[in-house]
Amino acid sequence: MKKNKNAFFLAETMVVIAIVCIVLLTTFKVFSSFYNKNIENDKYETINAVNALDAVEKYFEEKNMNYKNISLIDGYIDLTTYEGLNTDFYSSIKEEYSIDKIYLINFEEFNTTNTNFDITTRKYLSTISNRDTLQLVIKIDGNKYSSTSLIYGVNLPTADVCFTFNSGTGEIEEYDNNCEKNVIIPSTIGGIAVTSIGSFAFQYNNLTSVTIPDSVTSIGDYAFRNNSLTSVRIPNSVTDIGIYAFYNNNLTNVTIGNSVISIGNYAFHKNNTYNPNLTIIVNKSGNSFDWGNIINGNSGYNFVTGTVVNDAGNVEITSE
Repeated sequence: MKKNKNAFFLAETMVVIAIVCIVLLTTFKVFSSFYNKNIENDKYETINAVNALDAVEKYFEEKNMNYKNISLIDGYIDLTTYEGLNTDFYSSIKEEYSIDKIYLINFEEFNTTNTNFDITTRKYLSTISNRDTLQLVIKIDGNKYSSTSLIYGVNLPTADVCFTFNSGTGEIEEYDNNCEKNVIIPSTIGGIAVTSIGSFAFQYNNLTSVTIPDSVTSIGDYAFRNNSLTSVRIPNSVTDIGIYAFYNNNLTNVTIGNSVISIGNYAFHKNNTYNPNLTIIVNKSGNSFDWGNIINGNSGYNFVTGTVVNDAGNVEITSE
């Protein structure tokens, strides 16, 4: 009986030892893989590549580059051929840091065996551990690299390249229909303040939201007509809103800043088709306007706050 107990104890001990060995082996493999990846990564990265990456990031920040505007094919794009990358800048930074390539990569869509990349680049890309965000990857001469994760599309201004901008007048003249539909207008473009939204600038673009910066002082005629905006906030810097400025959208509410002194006819026109769900306009200006012309297209309802009767539903003008 004692012999059987010893045999059973020995068997149990062997099982425990086997389990411990498996756990240790698994832990070693995970650590080894992590360690080897870091060693491999260190082999490719140099201080010059890191500095080059930092310079490119700073340039993109100055350009208000919004990475979500950039279309990727097969999960990547070579930014050295991207039209949003100023050629003079690229020429100077390439010379200073010997940059060969600048890649934007989405690893959720990218195949690291892609034969458009040389084998050294593919090996480096396989060492990048964070694959949940976009990666900006720099390659410099001598097959040295650096990369960083990008958080994009969160409260970032829409890329400068999406706007036709008159630097002499500070006016946005046109918006590229191929760009995003949730627009955050930058306060500066190319270092010049954006002070005016030109007539017709954003019309017929299927925009679903727009953020207007505090640098803007005027919004031109028809500027945002025929889009799909549901709400809009006019910043305190704006003094003038043109005729038909937000005609034919899906507005439900509007906030008008405290500096507005002029609003054109039909700017927030409402009927059963155009802005049919508009119910409230917050007028923070303290000024009286002809809301009949602005909303109904017929003169009347001159006041700071009050109710505008409309066949598609009344609109309340409030101060807060």
